[in-house]
Amino acid sequence: MGELSDWIHLDAIQALIHHASAVVTAIFIFALTARLITHLIPDGHAKKLVIIIDDVILLAVFALAGYRLLNYMWVRPHMEDKPGESAEIGQLRPPVDEAREASHSGTTLPECRALAKTSGELQQCLKQKLAQAQQALEQSS
Repeated sequence: MGELSDWIHLDAIQALIHHASAVVTAIFIFALTARLITHLIPDGHAKKLVIIIDDVILLAVFALAGYRLLNYMWVRPHMEDKPGESAEIGQLRPPVDEAREASHSGTTLPECRALAKTSGELQQCLKQKLAQAQQALEQSS
């Protein structure tokens, strides 16, 4: 039947909870700010301007959280290793030191994910790892 992680994408649930809690916190803070503004600033253009700025910033927070969550949900599944591809790649490469390969096997993607904050940084990290691997392959030939 398989592991629970085969059926439920725990990383996606964690990301959803993280973004949902950030949005709820933003709503609370901006609602409190708007309430304070309505009581502390006298009626006039300044009050209207501050409330508009408050609303625009809140919408920007929503848009950013939504974008980051959708970006995470879109990019993450495409970056997962596919079993068929890894078998084909393994058959094409030349023989290497088994002990050395075992110490580095399958750690590149998790390392880059841990270091990267954005998908651009993740891609840059993976490109650097690829360049290092190609250089090591050329040196071993």
